[in-house]
Amino acid sequence: QTWWQVPPVAKVRLEGELKPGVTGKDVIITLCGLFNSDQVLNHAVEFVGEGVASLSVDERLTIANMTTEWGALSGVFPI
Repeated sequence: QTWWQVPPVAKVRLEGELKPGVTGKDVIITLCGLFNSDQVLNHAVEFVGEGVASLSVDERLTIANMTTEWGALSGVFPI
């Protein structure tokens, strides 16, 4: 028998569009500054909201990849 431990999920709702010159790295660095890492420590961070649609694949990859710097286990975006 195999047991999978599923981490808790923290949802981050993204609204609006990024202004010109703002990157995915700017988004995740801002989130790290606004929210304590204890709030996402060992969580899977799910990014949702209307703002997700305006992000490019590169921006999504950057944000998801850098969630581990924030203390999260992973960052996921809807398809």
